[in-house]
Amino acid sequence: MPGSSERGDWFGGEVSLGDINGDGYQDLVVGTSGENIDGIVDVGSVTVMYGSAQGINTASGAQFFIQGDSGVPGYRNQHDYFGSEVKLTDVTGDGRADLTVGSVGEGGGGPDHCGNGSLTYLPSNGTKITTTGARGISATAVGVNTDGYPMFGANAAN
Repeated sequence: MPGSSERGDWFGGEVSLGDINGDGYQDLVVGTSGENIDGIVDVGSVTVMYGSAQGINTASGAQFFIQGDSGVPGYRNQHDYFGSEVKLTDVTGDGRADLTVGSVGEGGGGPDHCGNGSLTYLPSNGTKITTTGARGISATAVGVNTDGYPMFGANAAN
């Protein structure tokens, strides 16, 4: 399993199932919004594990995503809580699940409130989740008023 385990990681605080690669098996995405990265507190992360006839493969093939790493939009900031919401759904209509990730703390605010929030879109390339074509969407980019820390991206409808 990628990443390291610390107290307060919130591994599994958000989860979602979907078929990313079209093999007929459910794949699992796990949000770890309290993950500390490079000494920065509560940056957050997302882990993608792939399903098979034997169930979810936790031994190999997992993908690990954090903001500002390997093509993932955004920066690693304290209290971003990347992975506070995760959703696997077919955004593009190609029959494969794409990944949408919420970061309720994005945009500042410190530990006492959650900030403005943002969404990150990571598409499926038909085989796995990829950063090619990834997009970051801030609250202000879509016209959400940030006067009261709206926590944009905090909840994805089912």
